[in-house]
Amino acid sequence: MLAGCAGAVSTGSFKGEAHQVAERIASFQKDAGEGDQRKVCVDDLAATVREAIGRSGHSCEEAVKEQLKAVEEIALAVKAVTVSGQRAAAKVESEWWGKACLTELYLLKEGNQWRIDGVGGGCPPASRSAMTGRTAVQSTTDTRRFESAATTSR
Repeated sequence: MLAGCAGAVSTGSFKGEAHQVAERIASFQKDAGEGDQRKVCVDDLAATVREAIGRSGHSCEEAVKEQLKAVEEIALAVKAVTVSGQRAAAKVESEWWGKACLTELYLLKEGNQWRIDGVGGGCPPASRSAMTGRTAVQSTTDTRRFESAATTSR
């Protein structure tokens, strides 16, 4: 999760699988913005993330709840989506201390749903502590990078 101001994630310019990835990010923003840690865990995060959190001795919902306390509002702007088979990467912009911060969210397709599987790159190290990744994503997953077969960007 990225810190910033609340607003809707624009998904209209993406098509096909890239649109589905952008929709998942929009769902994540909404669920996190509403403080609904159950939905973040069940709907938005990949099983690998939930399992990693469980190995830390905390439930996913507890971990997300703690991290959401540190975030005032969530605002994400999806700038580009790259899909390669069952994996995707989205370049996402948020705001940190009044400055734009570009980060990548990594997603994994589980069944027919995209789920957030990791966070990486871009933001200054201090900003990572305000991410659910340093929260539910970053601190509990490996950064996953892959070669892309197709890129869709605006």
